[in-house]
Amino acid sequence: MNAGQIKIRGQRLELSEIEAAIHRTGLANDAAVVHLKSHKGKDDLLIAYAVAAAPTSASQSHALSLRLLESLRKTLPSYMIPHLVRWIPTLPLTPNGKVDRPQLRARAAAAADSVLTDDAEEGESGEPEDEVEARLCRIMEVLLGRIPIRRSSNFFDAGGHSLLASRLVFRIQEAFDIPFALMDVFHTPVVKAMANKIREAIAAKPIEQPSTAAASEKFHVPQVLVFSEEPRKPFLFCVPMATGLGHMFSALSRSTDLFNVVALNDPGYVELDDFPKDQVSTDHASTLRDPAMHTVENQAKYYYARIVEELGRVGSTKPCSAPFNILGYSYGGHVAVEVACLAQRDGWAVNLFVLDSSVHPVNDGALTRAKIDDIALTIIPMAMGVVGLQLEDMGEQGVLLKRDIEDRTLTNIHALYAHAMPRYEGHVTLFHTESNVDHGFVPLVNSVDAILLHGNHFRLLEGSESVSVISAKVSAVLNA
Repeated sequence: MNAGQIKIRGQRLELSEIEAAIHRTGLANDAAVVHLKSHKGKDDLLIAYAVAAAPTSASQSHALSLRLLESLRKTLPSYMIPHLVRWIPTLPLTPNGKVDRPQLRARAAAAADSVLTDDAEEGESGEPEDEVEARLCRIMEVLLGRIPIRRSSNFFDAGGHSLLASRLVFRIQEAFDIPFALMDVFHTPVVKAMANKIREAIAAKPIEQPSTAAASEKFHVPQVLVFSEEPRKPFLFCVPMATGLGHMFSALSRSTDLFNVVALNDPGYVELDDFPKDQVSTDHASTLRDPAMHTVENQAKYYYARIVEELGRVGSTKPCSAPFNILGYSYGGHVAVEVACLAQRDGWAVNLFVLDSSVHPVNDGALTRAKIDDIALTIIPMAMGVVGLQLEDMGEQGVLLKRDIEDRTLTNIHALYAHAMPRYEGHVTLFHTESNVDHGFVPLVNSVDAILLHGNHFRLLEGSESVSVISAKVSAVLNA
């Protein structure tokens, strides 16, 4: 594909060289780069149109663009990096079968008008046009530690990432007193577009906004959920998936009276002042507040200490006094294996159950932050549907809790992909779906009892058939 030689930023280059570099990333099956010369009096622009190598949704396209640009920066000089990437199903062709570059240039001009920093509608300064934009710019400047942020600035291009995005959502909700979702940041990362979303949310607010709770009042998430506490019956402690909420385990409790079910919630939902000062688990919860210390291993230390405290509360204070029974679901399976190792080290007889978790390669070069963000964007909407709470009926509490769930899920997913599953010198009972037959546990444990479940990974505790299978097997092990 010969796109011709151009001059941009004082340098001569072949557009075909950029297109070839895009191909080499493996992220695109086809690509064409368009040169917009002195667009509306602004600097020349390079806009890349690419056909994704794998199906890509609208919510994933921005993360994919970041990955592409990150790859290009490793092989191309800065003057050859496109200002903007657009993902399209196919490249337009002329009747002769060649790329229709005039059509792409027309599209590029429209794209530049609506998105790029050099948008002529902004005027020479790019200064905020109203108080909404001004406040949003100030919020981003503080959050990103970067000045100035203009109305055309892109949050992610300015240094933002998924964890900062969740904080941005909170700041917007707090500053404008509106509901605002994490997905809104990913879909409208440019200040002026994000400001439009904020204006729409402000306009949609009723004059009198009834709420089931004050805006500042958060939904109370306890450290543990004790679904049953029958005397002389074994306890099963459950660690939730990446959302960190254990409400879904109520279904398991309802399915049996042969063992007690206790779920542990992510300590990130609980204010530090609400933890008893004399608990060992409180110190571990405090450690997890530091983002750099939020690892699967450190979460396991918290959960282990908290389970031991619960066992002490019901009279099982020593390893020889009762078995240590733990179940981890998905992300919680990784935590549960680490907890089982800690319990085994201290002399507890451990019964370990894992619900549809898998061992994955660690430090995979392909798993960049953008890739993990991409995975998180796919997981969050599905995980939201199974937390066991009706968020839409909870007023302002639901809005705040939704933000917290997104934040916990993102944080835990990043911890998951930095985690190396340890060797566990014991037996594991593994419940898995058809899509998880290659779970990878066999070489890491002494023995595995793999039990096939039919159903959706996220909804295994909603189907009566899968819950019955889990309940029957757990009961058989605990009451053997």
